[in-house]
Amino acid sequence: MGLSVLRALIDAPWSRDEDNEMAIGVANVILVSQVAFRTRRRWWQT
Repeated sequence: MGLSVLRALIDAPWSRDEDNEMAIGVANVILVSQVAFRTRRRWWQT
């Protein structure tokens, strides 16, 4: 849901460049953390 809200902010006709940059930055942080979470090895996998 969070990414959907950010996408809506980017696509909003009233949003400014600063809003778009913020939304894209937050989306990137979310996506990077998801990749890190999925590739994290558990103690029993070492």
